[in-house]
Amino acid sequence: MADPAYIVDGVLTDGEAWVPISSSTPTSTLLTLSSTNDGQVGDWSQYLDLVAIVYAQGSVAQEWEWLKGAVNNDYTNDKYAYQLVYTDGNASVIGVKATTNELYYGYTVCANESDYWGGMVVDFHDINSGKFKSIQTRSAADWGDGGRMYLNSQVYMGQEPITSIQMHVGSSGSINFISGTRIDLFGVLPRMVA
Repeated sequence: MADPAYIVDGVLTDGEAWVPISSSTPTSTLLTLSSTNDGQVGDWSQYLDLVAIVYAQGSVAQEWEWLKGAVNNDYTNDKYAYQLVYTDGNASVIGVKATTNELYYGYTVCANESDYWGGMVVDFHDINSGKFKSIQTRSAADWGDGGRMYLNSQVYMGQEPITSIQMHVGSSGSINFISGTRIDLFGVLPRMVA
C-alpha cells in the first residue's frame, strides 16, 4: 500500500493542515460519507477533526427546512444534545435542546425559493478520541422574505471514533437534495511545527 502524498519516506511532512477527502453532489434523500479505513486520504483514523462545507437546497415545496443527520448512522434517542443561537435580522433566539435522536446541522433553502441556497460549515472535533464528540455549525440561508444566520454547538454522546456522517434535508427519506448541492469534506491533520 502506497503512502498518502503528505507522508514522504515514512515521515509526516508539514504540509497543509486541511486535506481534501471528498466532494459530493447528492440528489437523493440521504448522503452518507464514510471512512475508507485503508491508510489513504479517505481514512479518517489519521485526522484530528473533520470539516464539511455545505451548499445545499431541498426539493420540498416550502421556503426552508433543517439539514439534519447523524454520525455513525446512530439515530438513537437521547444521543445528541445542542445549544443554538439564530437571528433573522429582526430578533435573535437562543435555545437549548436537552437531547434528541439526530444532529441539526442548520437551515437550508427549499424549492419555493429556488433562487437562493443555504450554506454552512460543520466542524466535527476530536473524531478519534475516546470521549463524547463536539460538533459546531455556522450556517446562513436566505429566502425571499427573510433568512436566518445560525450558530449551533452539539455533542454526540458516543465514545467510539466517528467513521461515517449522514446528512439529509428534513425527515430522513422524504426530501431530495436539489441538483447543484455540493458537500466537500476535509480532514484536519496535526501540525508538525514547533
